[in-house]
Amino acid sequence: VVPDAEVLGGRAEEIPLPDASVDAVFAGQAFHWFANDDAVAEIGRVLRSGGVLADVWNSPDDDRPSPLPAPYTAYLHELRAERSRFSDVPSFAEVIARGPFGEAHEEPGVSHHHVLDRVGLLDNARSVSWIASRDADDHAAVMARLGALVPEGTYAIPNVANLLWAVRSER
Repeated sequence: VVPDAEVLGGRAEEIPLPDASVDAVFAGQAFHWFANDDAVAEIGRVLRSGGVLADVWNSPDDDRPSPLPAPYTAYLHELRAERSRFSDVPSFAEVIARGPFGEAHEEPGVSHHHVLDRVGLLDNARSVSWIASRDADDHAAVMARLGALVPEGTYAIPNVANLLWAVRSER
């Protein structure tokens, strides 16, 4: 899509860029995968003073009805409750505050629909941390059960895009 863009291999904890070399770092639907304190320090290292860290992620929009079959969503809730770490870890804002940043700001979410066919829906489920982190046999069993619970079709899933941002403090 952007043929002139330079693509570099790396990870949030080891960004292959010089110190203070970029104006912004964006994390899209990925921050929870990072080793947070190490990643925030590394992001702070590559950002220039006044540079911005922007974290964007989707969450369900519970104010709008879901088109997903109730047994499918019930099983997803069961899986998340069993494996999710979000209630046991500090908020993203708290993690960012431990780095070289000013106050983190959360913007009001933007409602949208995540439109997926059955294959896309199962691929999306396969990628969430509390499913993707399972051992191979458990992962295969979970995906088989999810596949059995969702029929062919296209699903417009109500979501909210969330934004949390902070400015790199002066060096």
